[in-house]
Amino acid sequence: MSAAGKSFLLALFLAFVAWSSTQVYATYCVPPGLRGFVTSMITMDSSPCQAVFALISHSGTLYASMIAAVLFSVFAFFTNLINEHSGGGGAKPHMD
Repeated sequence: MSAAGKSFLLALFLAFVAWSSTQVYATYCVPPGLRGFVTSMITMDSSPCQAVFALISHSGTLYASMIAAVLFSVFAFFTNLINEHSGGGGAKPHMD
């Protein structure tokens, strides 16, 4: 797989982690309604909920990494495209 493809898959993975951690936290740690208010007093301090909350807290870093991975995949794609059409790339070293 090319560097562009790997970077794009990494971006999708990071987006999935950020989105899924928010969904898990909202569903299991702080559900909506009065039931959620009561159960959140117990569940919010549990280890799984704290771990998911840590992921959510670092979602800014996840999204910054995702954007960097997308940009890298675009640059790698165009670099590969240019190298294919120019016959292999840049200057070759001179051997004496």
